[in-house]
Amino acid sequence: VGGDAMGGQVGHHPSAELPISLLYLQQMRFAAALLVAVSLAGCASQPSVPPAVNAVALYTPPPPLPPPPYDEISIKSTDRRIPVIMYHDVIAKRTARSQWFDCSRDEFEAQLAFFQERGINPISIGDLYEHLTLGKEVPESSVVLTFDDNYQGFYDNALPLLRKYGYPSAMFVHTGFIGDKKGDHPKMDWKELKELHKEGLVTIGSHTISHPDDLSKLPFEVQEKELKESKELLEEKLGGPIEFLAYPNGKYDKTTADLARILGYKMSFTIANGLAEESPGILEVNRYVHTRMEKAWEDRDKAIKNGVTYRYEAPITVGPITYESEKVEGCDLRLIRGGMPTTFISDARQGVSDLVKATGSQAGINGTFFAMAAIKSTDNRLVGPSKTPEMAEVLPDMETTRWPKLRNRPLVMWGPYGAAIYPYQPATMVQDRAYREGMLDMTDCFLGGAWLVHQGMARTREQILATGSSDSMDYRRRAFFGFDMDGRPICGATYNSVTSEQFAVSLAEKGVSEAVLLDSGFSTSLVLGEKILASGHSSPDNPSRPIPHAILLKGEVDKASEELAKKDEIKAGEVVAEDAPPKRRRRRRRN
Repeated sequence: VGGDAMGGQVGHHPSAELPISLLYLQQMRFAAALLVAVSLAGCASQPSVPPAVNAVALYTPPPPLPPPPYDEISIKSTDRRIPVIMYHDVIAKRTARSQWFDCSRDEFEAQLAFFQERGINPISIGDLYEHLTLGKEVPESSVVLTFDDNYQGFYDNALPLLRKYGYPSAMFVHTGFIGDKKGDHPKMDWKELKELHKEGLVTIGSHTISHPDDLSKLPFEVQEKELKESKELLEEKLGGPIEFLAYPNGKYDKTTADLARILGYKMSFTIANGLAEESPGILEVNRYVHTRMEKAWEDRDKAIKNGVTYRYEAPITVGPITYESEKVEGCDLRLIRGGMPTTFISDARQGVSDLVKATGSQAGINGTFFAMAAIKSTDNRLVGPSKTPEMAEVLPDMETTRWPKLRNRPLVMWGPYGAAIYPYQPATMVQDRAYREGMLDMTDCFLGGAWLVHQGMARTREQILATGSSDSMDYRRRAFFGFDMDGRPICGATYNSVTSEQFAVSLAEKGVSEAVLLDSGFSTSLVLGEKILASGHSSPDNPSRPIPHAILLKGEVDKASEELAKKDEIKAGEVVAEDAPPKRRRRRRRN
């Protein structure tokens, strides 16, 4: 037995100085004595059989491997709106022979000065990729500058200005024309491209070999050759990876995009107007032609003004379920706070009261919008993506015709410990992992109709209408779900008919931090236990339209709240008499 194991230092153990033979004898005597002691102990007690060992129970599996880096536009990037600008040749002066896509040196410098004056930050194409796929933080006012076709004018006229301002950019090169100095628009040669690559201010990307008019019209083999060989040649000559591609004339199809991914391109660009975060995918990133610079900034400023970059991420605070009612800003509010939220999707349609009872919940409210509004319909398809705890993955909304209307609506999600609300991007939120990028342990999600309150501030009429439906300003009984300033879930409805703008103002007054609009009007239904506290007055026998989706709350109900709810409880027969929908007068035609 080593000295450390016996409790002393080897160098100071008494046996350390004994001859080897004596040390060996001493160790053997110790071992024999130990064996005798063990034997005697065994004789003093009954022989025992070792208990069975559960190998599975003892085995601790290694932690799961982290998922590969996300290679699509991430939900984490939606807090920015970045225009990507596309230039071609930058010429010394505009002449009668100039092309429409030419940009003069003076025009280009004026645009760079505009960026500087407004505090706009040009970022590299690599930073854009990391922002889009990983949510890397970039300045709020960012722009990406790209150039197509490898023009000599870039080197002679644009590059000195980019160096002067310290602005990064990207150059997309069609390799079949490198070094072609003929005509009014000569091209850079390998020496100049190597200089750009080495300096690092300009990122080199591929623009195919021959600049086909329309890649999608070419056979598969030809498309592959154009994308593959241009990439390989640039990598060979420049000594570095070529990871970005611009489709000539912005024309491509699914085959082209799939080929780009297979061949190792990380990001590709089109010439479709639109902000980068709202692109159809990482291999279809939007770009504005430089002549549409004004529109690019109008789109960007409008997005910021309308609040489509809002984001909410916070822990959930679970507490007793409480009920309150109060008239605020003309809205007869009925609110339920606390508990732990969960969602439920019925196979057909049911009343919220039935769902509360069937799931053992303590409270509930009607959920999000659904496709078929007819009261007698049993269709349970929802508008937007959805997930309940019973579902293994998110069910995406694949009705592409309504995607433009749903873009930037509030996507609500939560898990055991936290909640989040993100602007919804339907084209890039098709797979379950797209949602897991926002919250790995997400259990529930649905799409709200509009964002009503953010950070305790009521959104304006214009902001609500920017993503909500046109009827959100109609007078209806309104319903919402959200979180209060303490992170507690909160939901509620109005007992009277109001606009979404009025509703938002009243909720902000009541200390709601985040609120999204739920299906309203005939679907409105707020329930605590067996008590109906708000309804949509669908029919005397059915106080609210049966719905396929509900948000339910589980937890202990505050006793005082139960008593208050008894006073506010409404009956099915009372609803129509108290708040029947106003009759519309038929207008006479004027001749």
